[in-house]
Amino acid sequence: MQEQMAGLLVLLFVLKMCVLKKYKLCVILCIMATILTCICHDNDNKTQHENMKSQHPEINEVKFFDVDKNTTSNNKLSAYEALIRYSHIQQYSSDGVNFEFEIAYYGKETSSIHNPLYYFQYLIKLSGEYLKIDRKAPIPLINRKAPIQVDDDFNFKLLGIYKNGESLDLDEVVNSSTIDFDNKDRIIFNLQISEYVNSENNQLMSLQPGTYKLELLFSIISSSNEMDNESTRTLKAQEIVITLE
Repeated sequence: MQEQMAGLLVLLFVLKMCVLKKYKLCVILCIMATILTCICHDNDNKTQHENMKSQHPEINEVKFFDVDKNTTSNNKLSAYEALIRYSHIQQYSSDGVNFEFEIAYYGKETSSIHNPLYYFQYLIKLSGEYLKIDRKAPIPLINRKAPIQVDDDFNFKLLGIYKNGESLDLDEVVNSSTIDFDNKDRIIFNLQISEYVNSENNQLMSLQPGTYKLELLFSIISSSNEMDNESTRTLKAQEIVITLE
């Protein structure tokens, strides 16, 4: 488990270095990440939450915490909070494990961060064994000319995006390199993990009924031109358990 998580942490660091334009270091660390991975709101949001609760009566919330507790962030970044909202028991007919990834901002001044979807990473286990994930090339590492594709460029499904209760256009959001937040803004990403890679034949397989454990982490990176150690935070959520039945 430590090797798997170390791989994700290195990968997130690679992506942050790309924002800092340190490309040579990115290449080295990207190789390291591959090796390590192989080794082992407010009232406006109530309507959406009620809809989720009607489908999944027992909703759990798990907050993200800083991976490095000694991290010192600037005032704007320290004003962000994030959590995962999910139902422990889900129907197999839902096509995968579903959860909400929420980011809220409580700063006094407007803040802009790099799109957090680009830095969202996960590990998934079944019966104590890590499942092989379809490793898409991280978006910040791609020199792309075509728009980002919602259905093709992420190793998770993006089912919906809401900001302060208002539904946003998926294509528009995923192709926005930065997202702006004002005080008490909340953005919710409805995500689904539905597939893994069969380690024997490298074919994509659908998740079957069973109990899955997920480890989730991402980075909040300031879009400020002046990047330093206080301009980024890497956060992790404690392991969550979802049963498909």
